[in-house]
Amino acid sequence: MTGQGASSVLASWLPIPELDALVKLVDAVINTSLSHLDQVGLWTFALEVIAALSLKAALIDPFATVALIQVYDRITAGQTPNPEWAARLESMSGKFRGLTQKARDLTSAPAPKSTQSALVPPVGA
Repeated sequence: MTGQGASSVLASWLPIPELDALVKLVDAVINTSLSHLDQVGLWTFALEVIAALSLKAALIDPFATVALIQVYDRITAGQTPNPEWAARLESMSGKFRGLTQKARDLTSAPAPKSTQSALVPPVGA
């Protein structure tokens, strides 16, 4: 792991194509700004740090979030919540009780009728 930044290691764990190249680019920008710190002023350095963090927030964080959601969905597929824990959480938090009630209402409500058939004629018509 010598020579690799923590973000490069994280990118190698996430199943996103070309994320590693993007992380290396952001690392290069940060390393370049740090290596020339003695030659530039404090305001230039601050601007470079803000630009690097903005790039990370705009480009890397959304991909990482999507990857984590995909892993979570894969791991929890087919699992049902433990009723004992659900009851414990409902007894401790009014907000959790409200969320579970909304979820029950949404799952028990009939699906809305599709308006697509009224707008699009059948194929071959």
